[in-house]
Amino acid sequence: MLTEYVTLHLLNNIAVLSVSVRNGIVFVGQTLPPYLVAASMLLVFILRSESAREKLVWMIEALGAAIIARFGIAELIRLFYYRARPFEAHHEIMQLIVARSGNGFPSGHMAFLFAFAVVMWHYHRRTGWCLIAAVALVGVSRIAAGVHYPSDIIGGVVVGMVVGYTMRRLTSKLTSGRFSGTLPQ
Repeated sequence: MLTEYVTLHLLNNIAVLSVSVRNGIVFVGQTLPPYLVAASMLLVFILRSESAREKLVWMIEALGAAIIARFGIAELIRLFYYRARPFEAHHEIMQLIVARSGNGFPSGHMAFLFAFAVVMWHYHRRTGWCLIAAVALVGVSRIAAGVHYPSDIIGGVVVGMVVGYTMRRLTSKLTSGRFSGTLPQ
């Protein structure tokens, strides 16, 4: 817990260095996520050569995994485990991003974005790796912004990865053979 607080405090203090650093943290932690989702979907849509129907399946799969991770699993965990956000628990932590008060574990942003990234990674590795790197930066910026502890971010990443992987496996079993012209074995 001490290491977590030290990491939080260090990152949050970096935000105080200049207005430009603060603006960068706010941009990456709050403004960038929806653009990451849209841009990665567009890239994979353009780069993959499947039929429109196949592309629709993976888009639904990626967004479905993200929605289930954020609004299903993350919220279910929040019903049983409560931890106040850093800016509420420690008055010396500066809140840079508008976030609702209350439970911050697990990070809903990370659950959504990592579930989405895991599915995207399956469909286009290069775009997936870039998305994972960008999402990791979002996580660090949300710690620096004072709205999450590092373990909130890690918890969201784990939820997102598990849901993304599970959704990929389920979709794979449900659609095996449907698009290739072969019947499932």
